[in-house]
Amino acid sequence: EATGLEQALRQAEPVTFDLAALMRLQIASLGDMQAVAPLLLKGADSEILMTGVPDLISQALDKLIGNAVDFHRPGSTITIDCTLHQRLVALSVRNEGPALPVDADVFQSMYSGREGRQDEPHLGLGLYLVRLIGEFHGGSVRAQNCDDPPGVVVTLWLPLGDRTMRLTGLLQIPPDSRRHP
Repeated sequence: EATGLEQALRQAEPVTFDLAALMRLQIASLGDMQAVAPLLLKGADSEILMTGVPDLISQALDKLIGNAVDFHRPGSTITIDCTLHQRLVALSVRNEGPALPVDADVFQSMYSGREGRQDEPHLGLGLYLVRLIGEFHGGSVRAQNCDDPPGVVVTLWLPLGDRTMRLTGLLQIPPDSRRHP
């Protein structure tokens, strides 16, 4: 899977797309997964434009949600949150469940440091692929333990497109900097 992603990254053609719409569509398509753990999507109500490869962002979201479901406490909800922060969008997936080991590098290839559900193998590639996709898009990824209730949140930080920053007031263009033909 990692080799296939590396090839896809070399051939990828970034486009401008609505991240919020992609997230809503993807969550709606995960009916089987919602039978295992309910998914709650927050912050994806209005258009969030970004430049990137929608299929890769979708794959990263799938890996983040799959990882959260694999390690969630039965009966708990997985929260997927999309939040604007200056020139970035934070795509966070939070579960209730076991904490990450101290100093764990969960974004390395073949890392599988937690005991998940015993009926499914964990190859340790999911968060590594998320990291590669994030870096390809000029972003980064971070994992941290949470309290109240205990669990883990993994956040993929991605740069916004200029149009979204203008619409949200995050990008101010001084009048004297506009070019006239």
